[in-house]
Amino acid sequence: MIQLQQIGRFYRQKQTCIQALQEVDLQVEAGEYVALTGPSGSGKSTLLHLLGCLDRPDQGRYFLNGQDVRELTVPELAKLRNRRFGFIFQGFHLLPRLTAMENVIMPMRFAGIGGRPAEDRAQALLQRMKLQDRLHHRPHELSGGQQQRVAIARALANRPEILFADEPTGNLDSAHGHEILLLLDEIHRQGTTIFLVSHDPNLAARARRQVRLLDGRVESDEKGPVADPHESLRPDHGTGIQDVAGES
Repeated sequence: MIQLQQIGRFYRQKQTCIQALQEVDLQVEAGEYVALTGPSGSGKSTLLHLLGCLDRPDQGRYFLNGQDVRELTVPELAKLRNRRFGFIFQGFHLLPRLTAMENVIMPMRFAGIGGRPAEDRAQALLQRMKLQDRLHHRPHELSGGQQQRVAIARALANRPEILFADEPTGNLDSAHGHEILLLLDEIHRQGTTIFLVSHDPNLAARARRQVRLLDGRVESDEKGPVADPHESLRPDHGTGIQDVAGES
């Protein structure tokens, strides 16, 4: 699904060249749950942004389902991000003047889905996030945990194949953070590929695969048992998060 070959990314600060990523090789199959770990400044967020086509590498090649991402135009990259990727950030990035419903509907409108189908899908996702009584609230009227759940619903609006989560619990208390991790576990069980950036080894341990970065290089790439494999947000295992959105 994803193959990185000798990826490099450099930044210049005055007369200094900073090597954010160096000679990164990585292959990820569909349906994997991958944690990108490492200390601050190790390159994990830079790598996530490259994987999500929010940035371009200075060196190397990135193949997505056999397609060389370097060959895609700016509009094609935008369409790729909208239709096939979902993003969850530490800072939520909700549009402040829009309600929870409107924030979730927005990416669907860019994908050409509007009217009642978009409204129904947004409402179903927010209900699944236990926000049925917050549909018409704006971000400043929501708690941090509620805002992050709106952001997750927005990320799932177009039924993405890959979900990118950059420190998704960083601004939350332990209870709300745990709830978000349970949601990610459930999304992964439904077949979505997930990349999770975290500096916390306890959070990273939830992923089946852990890629540790150090000084812009892959220091280790390990697979191990998933933490709390039977833990679920829903005891009945009924309709899943992705399912409530209906078919694209």
